[in-house]
Amino acid sequence: MAHYNTPELLQLSLALWLNQTVPCEVWILDTGSTESIDHWASDNVKIIHIPQCNPKRHTAEVVANACQYAQDNCTTKYLMQTHVDVYPKSRHMLEYWMSLMSEHPVAGYGMSDRSFFDPSIKDRWQGVMGHSLTMVDVDVVRANKIDWSLQKGVDKYGLSINGWDTEVTFGMDLIESGIALRFLGRDKNFKLASDKWHSHCRSYTTAKMHASNYKNVINAYGNSLSFEVLQEEIKQEFIRLKKMLSDSWKVDINKYNHG
Repeated sequence: MAHYNTPELLQLSLALWLNQTVPCEVWILDTGSTESIDHWASDNVKIIHIPQCNPKRHTAEVVANACQYAQDNCTTKYLMQTHVDVYPKSRHMLEYWMSLMSEHPVAGYGMSDRSFFDPSIKDRWQGVMGHSLTMVDVDVVRANKIDWSLQKGVDKYGLSINGWDTEVTFGMDLIESGIALRFLGRDKNFKLASDKWHSHCRSYTTAKMHASNYKNVINAYGNSLSFEVLQEEIKQEFIRLKKMLSDSWKVDINKYNHG
């Protein structure tokens, strides 16, 4: 899972991921945090540092590089690409995603609307698999040379290095490959996304990174949800998830207090 300067999210995230019905190892791919999170490492939690990229290029490039690292170095048959602000709401989520792999070697949520970035994009983002919660059969994506490199997106697909987002090359490669995809929903911009499988406190990290001008960013995209409402919804979702963990999953979150 990609991480940047949000250590306050790690305790809840790890408690939920490490209590799935299918055992897993969590890789926290830190993309240049100013505060060390190395003390969160354990037998089933690995901290990996991904070097920052040229700041003049897309800020998502380092996250794409993190996804590429995970795909290149994964030693298990299946890999779940996700973010630290994406939380499982079912203990059977990984198990269910794995059950889809035999017919759909890539399963997850579709990319959110990107047409506002660049009018030339038009509808090209539709049908692109997102990266916030996506499982892949590692052998299949490697065999089909599915990549995350934003530079490849520029060179091969004629995309702007400053447009789109983390998953653009990955998604375009998947479309070209013809690999059977399973979409379980679609990401939404600047909204709290929640269904029976997951809760994505979307834009939490971005809001923290750009707090001084984030409200203007939301307004520029014409989103009806105000910054204050978004933050309050995320706060309330944290409360609900912690209650679910305690009451339904019977998990003591304090056992994951490595911070």
